Amino acid sequence: MSKYLFLGKINQEYISGMLQNPDQDRTAVLKNLAAALGADFHSLEFTRGAYDVVCICDAPDFETALAMKTTVIRGGAVASIDILEVFDFNQYAHKAASVTSGYKAPAA
Repeated sequence: MSKYLFLGKINQEYISGMLQNPDQDRTAVLKNLAAALGADFHSLEFTRGAYDVVCICDAPDFETALAMKTTVIRGGAVASIDILEVFDFNQYAHKAASVTSGYKAPAA
């Protein structure tokens, strides 16, 4: 499984819903969504800055992460979600280093 960070921006509908029922457990809803797609939910955090919310999950593939994103967006209370996939930098560096010497840039 790969780790994914979901960076979201909530909208007025989300705020209105939470103010009407501030005891809603959105974490439980996301845990259920992740489990239904074969993913593992880790955390949901509200943040200050460019994004209002950060969710961390492990998913078997990007398509699963995308299904989570589109399901939440379709609900209408989240304006946008960016997905970041965590990767192993050392593994990448080893692969790149193994082919770097053989690559030739186009001649001008």
